[in-house]
Amino acid sequence: MIITDFGLSKSLDDGTESISSGVYGRCEYCDPKYVLNPLKYKWNKHFDVYNIGVLFWELSSGVPPFNEFKNNPTKISNRLCKGREHPIEGTPIDFQNLYTAAWDGSPDKRPNFKEFAKS
Repeated sequence: MIITDFGLSKSLDDGTESISSGVYGRCEYCDPKYVLNPLKYKWNKHFDVYNIGVLFWELSSGVPPFNEFKNNPTKISNRLCKGREHPIEGTPIDFQNLYTAAWDGSPDKRPNFKEFAKS
């Protein structure tokens, strides 16, 4: 498993101090709203919850998200916008419910970190 910035990094233009806009990092861990419109949808606490949900799915599956599209960010982005992977059979239902709630399409419906700690 690769632990990374999950898209939080930004690119500095060579020779300047300005920051370029766009999607950076691993799109398979990013909220689809951000992938579709990174200039409008800014990073917030709901993003971190989404990332943890994807990591939990990865822990239960044993493979990276969207592994079938390895090294193809365009295909990953297109597939991501159609929805996440399915829960892994045999995973405890409480764990499945936790990680699927974390990647809910509506950020306000995602659990917060206090709810994660209780689970």
